[in-house]
Amino acid sequence: MKSIVFGLLLILAALALTCGGGGGPRRTGVSQVDPVVQAVVSRDQEALRGFVRYAPVACSTKSEIGVEPCRPGEPDGTLVDALQAAQCEGHYIRPDGIDQALAYLLAGNPKLYGVYQGSPSTWLPGDYTAVFSVEGPEPGQIFGTELIIDDDGGIVSIDFGCGTSPGQMAEYLEQQASPTPAATSTAGSGG
Repeated sequence: MKSIVFGLLLILAALALTCGGGGGPRRTGVSQVDPVVQAVVSRDQEALRGFVRYAPVACSTKSEIGVEPCRPGEPDGTLVDALQAAQCEGHYIRPDGIDQALAYLLAGNPKLYGVYQGSPSTWLPGDYTAVFSVEGPEPGQIFGTELIIDDDGGIVSIDFGCGTSPGQMAEYLEQQASPTPAATSTAGSGG
């Protein structure tokens, strides 16, 4: 029964997105998410940068996975502004590195795959997860990227995946986050 209801919700959400008419921007119906999605699919790096929400993170002089390294002149434990990120392993992106990260995302011709309530993990803050399909460097390669978005419409984390397809990301989210997607798209090829 759950899978039937879930399938119907996917169909209804896809119809709402594709039959919105008028050639205007595709909408998820989630006001906190729509501006972020529009910035991504229109490849507007400046607008996207404005949605990034940094959080204070203690840097460390220890070299460990998932720890923000201190830069020269920063003592161990110094709070620095950073965005949670991942690409196979967790790391952080400071404000002076965000343009490179966003350019990487936008270079892959991102298309909305789906938007889900919740985040893929309890340690990730966020109220919504937007999954995008992005083109890889080789012809035919399609990978998934997740943007974790808070209830204020800010990007609080970005996950470039680890060779994961958008379909695999969505399947994981269906198990970890809300079983009901906030919205989904038919653009999710390569899943």
